[in-house]
Amino acid sequence: MKLKEEELSKLLAKVLTFEHVQVARRLNYIEGVQESFPEDLLKEALIALDVITRNPSDNERKIAITICAVIWQYKSDDWNGLKDHFLLILTRIGQAPATMMIDEGYEERSQTFSPMDSYISQVAVALKQSSFEVRIDDSTFLLTQFQKNIWNKLDESKLLGISAPTSAGKSFILALKAISLLKERDGSIIYVVPTLSLVSQVSLDFRKLLNQFNMKDYRIQNTYLGDSESDKLIYVFTQEKAIGAFSRDSNPFKNVRMLIVDEIQNVERIESEDDSRSKILYDLLQEFRNTSSLDHIVISGPRIDNIDLVGSNLFGRKSAKENTRNSPVANFTYAIKTHRKKYYLNMYSELLGNPLSLPILKNKEVIGNSGGSKYTEAIYNYIFHTISGLGKNSINIIFSPTTKQARKTALDLSHRFEESNGNNEKISELIDYISETVHPEYDLCKVLKNKVAYHHAKLPSHVRNVLEKAISMKLINNIVCTTTLMQGVNLPAQNIIIRNPNLFVMRNREVNPQLTPYEIANLRGRAGRLLKDFIGRTFVLDENAFSVSEEAEDQQLFEDAYKEINLGYGDAYQGNKGLIDDQLSQEYDDQSIAEDNHFLVTYIRQSILKYGNIKAQNKLKSVGISINERLIKKISSELRKLEVSEETCFMNRYWDPFDLDRLYKTRNDYTIPISRFETNISGKLKNILVKLKSDFEPYFRRYLKLREVPGKDIIYSFCINAENWLKETKLQQILASDYHSDSELIENTIGTLQKDVTYGLPMLLKPLYDILAPEEPFLRFIETGAYNPVTRKLIEYNIARETAISLTEYFSNPVKRLETPTFEEIRAEVNRVYKRLDYWTKIQLEILL
Repeated sequence: MKLKEEELSKLLAKVLTFEHVQVARRLNYIEGVQESFPEDLLKEALIALDVITRNPSDNERKIAITICAVIWQYKSDDWNGLKDHFLLILTRIGQAPATMMIDEGYEERSQTFSPMDSYISQVAVALKQSSFEVRIDDSTFLLTQFQKNIWNKLDESKLLGISAPTSAGKSFILALKAISLLKERDGSIIYVVPTLSLVSQVSLDFRKLLNQFNMKDYRIQNTYLGDSESDKLIYVFTQEKAIGAFSRDSNPFKNVRMLIVDEIQNVERIESEDDSRSKILYDLLQEFRNTSSLDHIVISGPRIDNIDLVGSNLFGRKSAKENTRNSPVANFTYAIKTHRKKYYLNMYSELLGNPLSLPILKNKEVIGNSGGSKYTEAIYNYIFHTISGLGKNSINIIFSPTTKQARKTALDLSHRFEESNGNNEKISELIDYISETVHPEYDLCKVLKNKVAYHHAKLPSHVRNVLEKAISMKLINNIVCTTTLMQGVNLPAQNIIIRNPNLFVMRNREVNPQLTPYEIANLRGRAGRLLKDFIGRTFVLDENAFSVSEEAEDQQLFEDAYKEINLGYGDAYQGNKGLIDDQLSQEYDDQSIAEDNHFLVTYIRQSILKYGNIKAQNKLKSVGISINERLIKKISSELRKLEVSEETCFMNRYWDPFDLDRLYKTRNDYTIPISRFETNISGKLKNILVKLKSDFEPYFRRYLKLREVPGKDIIYSFCINAENWLKETKLQQILASDYHSDSELIENTIGTLQKDVTYGLPMLLKPLYDILAPEEPFLRFIETGAYNPVTRKLIEYNIARETAISLTEYFSNPVKRLETPTFEEIRAEVNRVYKRLDYWTKIQLEILL
């Protein structure tokens, strides 16, 4: 029996219309109360589900998960047999893990389902699910069809590209496969992610699996040390930390069982002069291609059509591909549209050709004038009305265009929820912990008491860790987020609220950035997660702002945008070829490189210096840069005159070799601090920075983004903070000055410490230290914010700086004085003092224990 397409479309329209009406009622935009799913429609749907899931197409799988999700959301309590029916349906369509959500009797430890009413149905489900299972030792894991395909393809392929919606569960299966490979043969795993939040999440996922399989001799590190006492390592890196390994060692990673690069779409922006992170990621992958022996390579990202070609271009070998457009979560987008002074609640789904539309009949005044970019009292009221309609137990993410606005929105929401949320002991302890370790006036403490939080790049690392844990524990209902949400941060939210696509609050005459359709799809995909939710909803408060977006003109509104990634520097080079070639052919002393071309000129010179004429010409050509042999010989001839060592140039790949040579020749003009015991470290650092700003301004501006403050020596203040940071002065003490009188100033200093001090300053000073004091660890003190070997080792094991400093205070003096502490010594000491620690400190140690 085959269901006609027209019949299936009509059924789907009825189901989605029911969902649409229920949401409109919940938001109080139309009359009526919430209803259970109609029984006559249930019967029709169950018959259709049985037919279309016996041999389903991809589209029928999407329809099946959507119908099941809506029915389950609105099911009547007396529909006792529905669970058994859905177990079979979901298993048929390759979404077997979703059955764990609907079986209240599911036993997670033994991974067994409760008995079904029909023995025949139970056998049928068991047989079908067995095809989606994998075993490691005595443990069995139930996978989706997509996850099982990844597992099988990694058995067959050395290089695999994965493209899928954000909720498809690819991170779990990659971690599980990595463990399986290590069980077969010891070695290392390298996992590259774009953000520190993801470093923490992935590290914790691996720690849980290592503990489950009693592989406690494996260590998880976020820094390459080069002097490791064991080769049983799982590295979880950002691209900056990973490429640092290649600056220390030409072939740093041995016996790599699998390299995983997540959020690979970030590599696309390498041609942008301003996007150094994309260039670092691209260069890192080239280093892996040229120097490392890798048993398996995986690149993954959301909705990338040419993911296999990306893999082939990056690694020079044939790539397998596993992609799916099916999500285990039904995603709906609801958008408020204004047309001729009337308001409509539109419902968008990838299964609908056109959106469903309902006139808004109530609370029209709440919507009011929702346009523009500023946040007014009316806009805050509109956001609060939306959240209130979703229910007090819903977990919501509210997108904010900027970090400052995220804090302001959270403050406003917290005030409005003041009377509706009771006290919670764990939240109270969390507030005390953050207040004591950051600042008593930190606004995050004020909003948390009403189960509201904000999440952005300026959160201290230890605060980000405990906040994400609190969100996962559902202690917090409303989280205001910036674009950090698009970089793979997994927060368990059922609903995403987006006002408009703007990435600004105040309009600028020159640049007013907006989210692209691809980025909007990424955000919408964060609503609902595998094994957490059946339905994820996005609420757009101003559809008209998206309708007029230039990015959306040639696409359907709120569609699941896909993209193709183009790699290399070809377009950037060809667009300025004449100017770049002229600059390369000039004598260095006679030229002033245009800033837009600085990176490419540096890249070309570094390539020629590192690989020699012929190999460099081929390497440059492979990334889209075609330079004739005569020019390469001329550049090579000039490079041979350098006095600075080639090794110093190779360790500082983003510095022009001629600039490094100039720095080398003036090296005696600098007095660098090399010990924390020196006097006037901040003064010495200031003198260095003032001279570098004068003599090497492009590099100074690249690595340090210091805001001018009237009447304040901003460079000296920056250096004082850097000195305090490297001397293990606690963040709370750094922020205790009268200057930090409000949260904006507090967050600015935190942002400066976490970005400019820990990353920018070491990168700017690195060439100077490589020349004058290559063996001194002083820059590592700045980078980690710690000098004590024990504290630094904890940080390298992904314990946040503030937590590591506080934890070390509990350690015995013999352990504190260890010069080369081992992993076992540190873990033993942590276990010894564990009972004396507060709850939120213990939470952060899960990654170690």
